[in-house]
Amino acid sequence: MRRKRALLFFCVSVLAVAAILYLRRADYWRPYNDTPQESVVSMHAHGFAVANFAGVWPNPVLARDVDVEHGKITEYNHWPNAFFLTLAAAIKLFGNTEMVGRSLALLYTIPGLYLLAFAFRNKSGVSYLAVPVLLVSPIGRDCLSFVFIDAALLFWIGFLAAAVSLTRDRPATATRLFRLGSLVAPFFIHLIAPFAFFGALARFWWGHRDRNVLCRDLLCVVGAFCTVMFFLSWTSSGLAAGARELLAQYLHRANLSQRYSENIGLFSLLITLAKHFYVNLGYFALVLPLAFVNLARRRSLQAYLLPAVLVYTLLLRNYIGLHVFANLPLVSISTFTLVAGAEQVWPDERLWPRVALGAVLVASLFPTRLFSYYCVDQHVNAQVRALRLLEPEILKSPCNSFTIVGGDNYRVPQMFCGERVVRGIVNGEPKRHGVIDLGRRTVTAVP
Repeated sequence: MRRKRALLFFCVSVLAVAAILYLRRADYWRPYNDTPQESVVSMHAHGFAVANFAGVWPNPVLARDVDVEHGKITEYNHWPNAFFLTLAAAIKLFGNTEMVGRSLALLYTIPGLYLLAFAFRNKSGVSYLAVPVLLVSPIGRDCLSFVFIDAALLFWIGFLAAAVSLTRDRPATATRLFRLGSLVAPFFIHLIAPFAFFGALARFWWGHRDRNVLCRDLLCVVGAFCTVMFFLSWTSSGLAAGARELLAQYLHRANLSQRYSENIGLFSLLITLAKHFYVNLGYFALVLPLAFVNLARRRSLQAYLLPAVLVYTLLLRNYIGLHVFANLPLVSISTFTLVAGAEQVWPDERLWPRVALGAVLVASLFPTRLFSYYCVDQHVNAQVRALRLLEPEILKSPCNSFTIVGGDNYRVPQMFCGERVVRGIVNGEPKRHGVIDLGRRTVTAVP
C-alpha cells in the first residue's frame, strides 16, 4: 500500500514538474543576460567546456579556460573538469547555445531533487510533492538552470543521500552506491566532501554500526578527495604553486583571507541565510529546527543532511554569502526536512491527509512567488546582445585571438569567441589578432 502511495505521489510530482517547465519555460531557459553574476559565470562555464576541444591531457581532471585576448588555453585549478566535460559533449552534439547549457543544468538538478525526495520518502513518499514546490520557489526558478558545477553538486548530494537512505533495508546496495558516489562525485565538484563525510558517519551511527564498514567508507571519501586535490594542484607552475593557489582560494571562500575585497562575516551570513529561508520557505522556516529534532529523535538517516549543509555553509561562507545559487542545496534540504519532519508526526495513515500536507506546504509559499533574485543588468545585456549578433562573423574570422572594445569582463566573450580560439590552436594556425568593437558591431583584423 505504501509503495502504491509513493508511486502515486511520484507520478503527480513528475506531471507537475513537466507542466511547470513548459508553462514557465521562459524562466528556466532564459538567455544569459540577467545579471553579471548569473550571465558571466554561465558564459564562463561554456569557456571551460569549449577549452576541452583542444584536448584534456596531460591532466584531464583540471579545468581549463579560454584566454580570448591571447588566443590560448590556460589552466584554472579552482574547479575539477568532469562537469565541463559533460557540457563539452552536449555542445558538440547540440551546439554552443544557452538552451544547451540550461538544459544540461536542469538534467543535473531535477534528478538531484528527486534523489533527495527518494532519500526523504519515509512512510508514503509525500516528499516527492516538494520537488515541484522547489521548482517554483524563487531560488529554484532562478538557480535550478544555473550553468555551473553547482548543478553537479545538487545531483551528487541527492545521489549520496539516496544511497545512505538504503543503509538499513538494503545494506549491500547502499554500500556499493555510497562508495561509488564518494569516489566519482569529487571529480565533478570537490565541495561535495562535507556531505560525503557526514553520510559515512550517518551510515555508521544510525545504520550498520560496523567500524570496518565505516573505515572503508571514510577511506573512499578521503581517498577520492585527496586524489582530486592532487590533480588540481598539478599545474604547469608545479605542485607547490598549485597547492598554494588552492589554499588561497579556500581561505577566500572561507572568509579568512585578505586577498580579495569581498568580506562576509558570520553576522552578515546569518542575515543572508534568514533572507533565503523567508523568501523560499515562508514562515515554515520557523519550525525547521523542530522538524530536524523530530527526525534526529527518531534516528532517521536523513537527519544528517541538514548538519552537513550547515557545515558546508560555514566552511565556505564567503562563497555562500556572495553567490545566490550556492544556497540551493541549503533551501532544498531544508524543504525536504520540513516535509519529512511533519510526515513523521502525522497522525493519520490515510492518503488524503498526506495530500493535504503537500497542499498546505504549497499554499504557504504562494506569497513569495513574485520575488526574484535576478534583475536585468543593462550593461551586461548590451554586451551579450552585441556579441550574439557578431558571433557568426567571429567564427568565420581569420583571427584567432581578440581584444574586446566596450567589454569589461574577460569571461563574457568566452562563449562567443571560444570555439574560434580553440580551432586556431587545434589547427596550429599562426597568431592573427582581431579587435571586436561592441559599440560599432565590427570585427577587424589587426595588420
